[in-house]
This record gives sequence, structure tokens and C-alpha cells, in this order.
Amino acid sequence: MVMHARAKIQKWGNSSAVRLPMKALAAAGLSADSEVEIQASKGCIVIKLKQPSKERQLDKILAESPDMAELIAEVRKGLNHAIAMTEQATQVVDETRADLTAHNF
Repeated sequence: MVMHARAKIQKWGNSSAVRLPMKALAAAGLSADSEVEIQASKGCIVIKLKQPSKERQLDKILAESPDMAELIAEVRKGLNHAIAMTEQATQVVDETRADLTAHNF
């Protein structure tokens, strides 16, 4: 849904402000305390919802479901184990290759 409105830029302390109608905020999925990013170029100002960082998104997910933290810990443990096994396998292959090279195979 596209919503059109008119507003006036007004002085607000040492800055300027535009009052956004509630209908415009609702159409954009924003609220009065939303964090936004502002992009400005000649004759144009664009206000976009600031996307939360991946770290903040993960913190939110973990806070909402404690079981997820346990699952992530188990996955990390498994990945660390797999990495260690891969490193050991690489070492065995390198040693075998060196032995074969030393014996002219």
C-alpha cells in the first residue's frame, strides 16, 4: 500500500523536523520509536527502517528461546570436532605423501 502525504519542514532546536502522520508510519511498518536510516541527495530524503545487526538478531532469538542456545552450543561443539578431525586427516595425508615421496613412489 502506497500512502501519500504532505508535510512541512519545521525548525526544532538546532535541527529541523518533519512530523510524520500515523497513517504514513503504519503504511511503512514503523512506529514512533523505530530506528531508521536516512539517505539524502539533492532534493530527496529517504527514511528506511534500520535493519538490526546479525548479532542483535541472534541475541533476540536466543533470548526468546533458551533451547536454541543449547542447540547452537551443540552444533558448535560438533563443528569444532569435525574441524579437528579434518586437520588430523590432513596431517596423516601430508605425512603419507612425504613418506611416499621419500621412497620414490
